[in-house]
Amino acid sequence: MKRAVKKLTLLTSLMLVTGTTVALAQTYNDVPKSHWAYEAVKNVSEKGYILGDMNGDFNLNKKMDKFETAKIFARVAGYKYKGMTQEELWYYQRAYDKNKDLLNAYNSKYVKWNTSSDREIAYLLEKNILSPGDLNDFIVSVNGREGLKAITKEEVAYVMTKAIGKDIEANSTLYTHRFYDDNEINEKMKNNIYYLNKKDVLNGDTSNKLNPKKAVTKAEFSMILHNVLTKITDIDTTDNVSMLNGTIEKVYANNNIITVKKVDGKVITLSVSQDAVINIDGQLRVLKDLKKGDLVTISVQNNQKALRINGFTSSGGEVVEIDESGMPRHIIDGIITLNTNNNGKISLTIDSMEEKLDGSKKMESYVYRLGNNSEVYKNKVRSTYGNIKIGDIARAEVVGNTIMKIEVSDPTRVESGELLEKRVKLGDKYPVLVVELKNGEVKEFIGTKDSSYHRGRSGSIHFTQLLIGDKLDIQVNYNEIVNVYATGVSSRVEGRIQKIVIDKNDSYIEVVDIETKEVDKYTIRSRNINLYDLRLGSIVEIRLDSKEVARIDIIENVGLLPITGVVTDVNRNDFVVYTEEEGYITVNITVDTKFIDASRGVTLNYRDLDKNDNVLVYFTVEDGNNAKTVSILPE
Repeated sequence: MKRAVKKLTLLTSLMLVTGTTVALAQTYNDVPKSHWAYEAVKNVSEKGYILGDMNGDFNLNKKMDKFETAKIFARVAGYKYKGMTQEELWYYQRAYDKNKDLLNAYNSKYVKWNTSSDREIAYLLEKNILSPGDLNDFIVSVNGREGLKAITKEEVAYVMTKAIGKDIEANSTLYTHRFYDDNEINEKMKNNIYYLNKKDVLNGDTSNKLNPKKAVTKAEFSMILHNVLTKITDIDTTDNVSMLNGTIEKVYANNNIITVKKVDGKVITLSVSQDAVINIDGQLRVLKDLKKGDLVTISVQNNQKALRINGFTSSGGEVVEIDESGMPRHIIDGIITLNTNNNGKISLTIDSMEEKLDGSKKMESYVYRLGNNSEVYKNKVRSTYGNIKIGDIARAEVVGNTIMKIEVSDPTRVESGELLEKRVKLGDKYPVLVVELKNGEVKEFIGTKDSSYHRGRSGSIHFTQLLIGDKLDIQVNYNEIVNVYATGVSSRVEGRIQKIVIDKNDSYIEVVDIETKEVDKYTIRSRNINLYDLRLGSIVEIRLDSKEVARIDIIENVGLLPITGVVTDVNRNDFVVYTEEEGYITVNITVDTKFIDASRGVTLNYRDLDKNDNVLVYFTVEDGNNAKTVSILPE
């Protein structure tokens, strides 16, 4: 079923990617010139935002789901399918990489999740146009049957206002007009709705009702989008990501602010995105690690926000050496493939795996010269050029085409560190171990059919028995695993659960330590632990083997917050409630569930529960899906 759904969306995706447009000179079969949405359909079709089918029909009355509208909102917000700059490509890839695990979790959860919209959804998440919680409402699941959730009129207005960059303006404007059904509008969406109403983009019906919960058709969405494009003329949805070179003047780590002296001598102030990638001398760092005088190359959004910072320092913390071309000091990791000495001019060829902006990887060869003052280390001991061999693993600090310092090691060696992650792709028999080395560097090591694994007193083990947090000594040949020797430490933690993530590949909990107040993440892979028994806010004692949970004892549990909503379906053992906050929720009926008429205070039977009843449901502590009491509220 999933494959069929994804195939149906392929045509629309291709049209958007290639920029295909449909001219209404030929007119859609089902859009006569007399139709009230004709001009709107013509405009959005010519611009390639919303298209018809291959039969020449626009399908005016088709309800729009949240996957297809996500693509449109992304385009409105500045997402491009062609003519991208390298920085825009990097921004898109960064957004996708950051949200990939979240999107994959939804794809695993729902058969009808449409992965063709994932990159646009990631873009909307990155720009805070959508929030992670919004993804819960893309699929409707009632009694085990899934369907694509149609977008409502209030949701279109809310997201559209954010997509065109008018959310702040909308929420700082006073509005005098009110729709007659104002009380039915989601409170957080009202200002956005009345902003578009004030701009004559979104209007009510002849009786001044908005009908905010009504699903939006293609004709209605086309009209709203057409009005936005023609009546709000000061829209600026471009990302304007540019590059800036300079040196650090001041760092205000607590406020996420830096001042930078540009190459022209001017000093500017930038805010730093909370999730900015900060790389110093080839290693991931945090903002406070930047120091005055560090040379930086910064990706800047809209001339004010730093998205990525590449910093270059010398070991003394002073300004690094710069050659005549003005290039900063770079870190090159790779393998020595050639060394030559031509009349005293020594050069090294280093093959390095480079990650491209589109996410692909490619091996590149670089040639650098070794100067008289270049520092050479072999296996962490000061050495000379003559000890550098073809095949050695190298890390070089270079300025322009000159090596300032190079550290080489034999291909076969022992690396020590802590296991952060183990990955096995579907169909693969061997793992990739992600290890934080003792010097703080994070490296990946690849298992082969000849790799062997050992852990503590267990002796020889299968790699799946390695645990996150294990201390590893890895004998490697280049980055391939020969032998792994692992040791684990047993410990106990008492804390309060603040996050629970259930995933077939990586389930974990985040716990606030009762004593230290520090937050840590603990992986759960044991089938003996039922994550569904845990509750946010519960106090637990955790027995750990390394950083994986061996056992959880609940010291103090908490119940779930009650819900209020409208009953949409009633069965013998459960019923479905629609809530504005969480959408559709299936509630289980047990022999202990009590039904109460809230207006009269009398006890009822489950047979007294009907569709469209307004209810207040309290849940049991033992099982979050089981109803403890169901109060039927007055209409």
